[in-house]
Amino acid sequence: MASSSSSSSSSDLVVIGAGLPRTGTYSLHKALQRLLGGTCYHMASAVKPGPHADFWERAMKRQVNREVSAGVVATHWGHFRACNDLLLFQDWSRFLAETDCRAGVDYPFSFYWKDLVKHFPNAKVILSTRKPETWYKSVRETIYLGLKSFYQFPTSWTMGMLGPSKKSLNVRFLAFTAGQGQNYLFFNKLLLYSAECKGCLLCHPRWV
Repeated sequence: MASSSSSSSSSDLVVIGAGLPRTGTYSLHKALQRLLGGTCYHMASAVKPGPHADFWERAMKRQVNREVSAGVVATHWGHFRACNDLLLFQDWSRFLAETDCRAGVDYPFSFYWKDLVKHFPNAKVILSTRKPETWYKSVRETIYLGLKSFYQFPTSWTMGMLGPSKKSLNVRFLAFTAGQGQNYLFFNKLLLYSAECKGCLLCHPRWV
């Protein structure tokens, strides 16, 4: 069957990091950059000004429209089923070229693994995991507190200084963490049981 990525070159995506934040993604990001000799996209880049800011905003808008049409909300499991066929191969290729990436990990990159697997079928998929209870605890004590502070006085005034992409990323992830680990489990199972990711590699970091 012909793929939309049939015209892709060897410089296209090599690794799709499908693991969620707080599963050792930063260490994986550093390791992949060394192994691949190129850039590995990470969540830290998504919140910085650059050509990719508009890209994520466009992806978010299409996702919201899809969810509204399907009658699901961000905290519902159907939210993850809506995260595919949002962007064309040309969109992803342009994004990879502009960011000079050969791999990507962490949110929001990992949320779009369905799109990426479809358009880059030769890329290896790596799912980094940890126990759901420790994942939830870690997220609540780090990312959640940091994002939530933007909406509370005295730092709430800074929300007006953020671009729409960063606001969207913040809101979406805050909604995702509301599942208390259930969203995390469903996200991983959806990937592991999908026909597209039969050869998925699992990464279980050791936590000290």
